[in-house]
Amino acid sequence: MGKVLMTGFAPFGGEQSNPSWEAVRQVQPRSGTELRIEELPVTFAGAGSRMEALLQEYRPDLVVMVGLAAGRKGFTVERVALNLADARIPDNEGAQPVDAPVDSSGPAAIFTSVDARHIVETLRQQGLEAALSYSAGTYVCNHAYYTALRYIQLHMLPTKAVFLHVPCEAGQAAARNLPGMELGDMVRGLQSIVDDL
Repeated sequence: MGKVLMTGFAPFGGEQSNPSWEAVRQVQPRSGTELRIEELPVTFAGAGSRMEALLQEYRPDLVVMVGLAAGRKGFTVERVALNLADARIPDNEGAQPVDAPVDSSGPAAIFTSVDARHIVETLRQQGLEAALSYSAGTYVCNHAYYTALRYIQLHMLPTKAVFLHVPCEAGQAAARNLPGMELGDMVRGLQSIVDDL
């Protein structure tokens, strides 16, 4: 696939770690692939601008963004990013937008150009729980995803981008009485995507 950019997020909401980043940082490039791993801040101001900077600087062929969706049971592959920032909790800088557009001149939604169903099947072939999702939420995950897709659209880049949510890590999930997944399984799933795409 050439150049691949994979991102996870910093901890937020009082947690000490974020499984999206803990899993992403363990993924290895396959032969012939140049893999760049980046941690995004959990801030509306920082995550989007960092994604734009990475797209401009690195010019990846593929972007795989990963975030945490506590309460979900497995991987969810996000087919669409919404032009909406509406935060249930403040971000790590205290910002809490309500009914705000991500981009005031952008379309209401942008779909991924990656075959999301194929990713779901790839994950299921690894024996992992995976499903399609039509909502990346309205928090920083969706904000960064929409910003990336909009930047690609505006600059007519050949880059493909997709966002996946992972559930809580198993230990974290047990403490909160939520569904979870072993970190090793998250890494295995993400590795299979990089190896396959």
